Amino acid sequence: MPFRADSDYETVRRASVSADAESDSFGIQRFKKRNQDTKLHVSSHRGLKAKQDDGNRKLVLEQWSSSRGHAITFIALLTYTAIAYFRPYELSSALAWTSVLPYWIAIGMLVIFIPSQLIAENSLTARPKEVNLVLVLGLIAVFSIPQAINVGLAWEVFSTLYFKTILVFIVMINVLRTENRLRMMILFSLVTGGIMSISALVDYSSGKTGTYENRAIVSISNMFGEPNSLALHLVMMIPLAVVLTLSSGNILKRALYFVGSLVMIVGVFATFSRGGFLGLVGAGLLLAWKLARKNRFAVLGIMILATVAVLFFAPGGYGARVTSIFNPSGEASASARRALLSRSIWVGLRSPLLGVGIGNLRIVLIHDQVSHNAFTQISGDLGLIAFTLYLMLLIVPYRRLATIERETLREESHSRFYYLSVGLQASLLAYMVSSFFLSVAYEWYGYFIVAYAVALRRLYSAHIEDKRSVTSAGIFTPVQSIPTEGG
Repeated sequence: MPFRADSDYETVRRASVSADAESDSFGIQRFKKRNQDTKLHVSSHRGLKAKQDDGNRKLVLEQWSSSRGHAITFIALLTYTAIAYFRPYELSSALAWTSVLPYWIAIGMLVIFIPSQLIAENSLTARPKEVNLVLVLGLIAVFSIPQAINVGLAWEVFSTLYFKTILVFIVMINVLRTENRLRMMILFSLVTGGIMSISALVDYSSGKTGTYENRAIVSISNMFGEPNSLALHLVMMIPLAVVLTLSSGNILKRALYFVGSLVMIVGVFATFSRGGFLGLVGAGLLLAWKLARKNRFAVLGIMILATVAVLFFAPGGYGARVTSIFNPSGEASASARRALLSRSIWVGLRSPLLGVGIGNLRIVLIHDQVSHNAFTQISGDLGLIAFTLYLMLLIVPYRRLATIERETLREESHSRFYYLSVGLQASLLAYMVSSFFLSVAYEWYGYFIVAYAVALRRLYSAHIEDKRSVTSAGIFTPVQSIPTEGG
């Protein structure tokens, strides 16, 4: 057969093209498979990392919420708080030996707490944003001491008051890791408020008012030994008593909480505290606004009873005392406090970095008086940066409590979180309003409520994690949980 070059060439060319096409097709398929394998690997890696993160988060929450952690420290915390509240060494000379107990109990509490915390979490403290804010505030206070007007006074205020408040706050953040412990601390604060209120009312009815001119006081010279301080504690406890009244399933407990809230309201009236009155009004309005979504009739009944209490139990002259808030010209103390407020604001603006030193604001105020305002106390003593951090310390937990409230509003299984979140919001608001008339920035009133709020948030997050683990085998709709650490 004769050789045909063009035909053979065409055959060879077609075979080559076909081979190239097959090669390209195989290469594309290999590339696609490799790409799919890569995506699968990346997806698998991300899924594994997410599972590991979830596992680590769950492990941390489980470790934190373990009832075995800090059990002895919690007992020491309760004992220290009880002695600080009631001061048994002032009740009788036979109990004078107890005057050294707060110091040694505090030392013992720290000796137990530090190794327990290191074993439980391998760190000295958990670090939610509130703890970071308090630590920075403490650091600013330390830096303010060397440049203070009176270094000795600054060191005394820090070492004997603020440092102890910070330590107790950090212990509470790490120790209140179960619902029972949180409820016990809240119940203890409520019982304290009720006892102090009854004691003050008994003394008030018998005319024992000391140097405060017909204003109810507590005979024990503790942190509630001054009418405005007593009113501050009461207005912070009343919202918690109200929400426990609504959320308790036991009729007897409801009655006790309700009676306790009324006793504390009457106690606020008897103190004649203007700041206490405004804090009570603010907390009452917030509770009415939020709780009416679920308990319209119950809230309406409570508001009516509160109005009746105001009309029938408010002592004579109470109305004139309250109206002096808006018309201070007829009240010498109200006019003086306005002058102190203006002066303390000016001091804060003139010393914006580190202030005049912790505890030193009173030196530059009128007649060596305190500012009677926690916010200007911070800005004058420690500067405007500290003032901003102090505001954040109060606002951050409030906003996160509001998130818990929204998430649990329509879930009956979460009612305990709902009511406590609303009550703590009202307590924080009461503190913010009432502390505008008191120099209590370094005392533990507000820090206790913030610690309760952080504990509730972490307990709620642990509860959500438990719910996720239970439903992970079936269909699960994710629930956004509150962050427990950092920002």
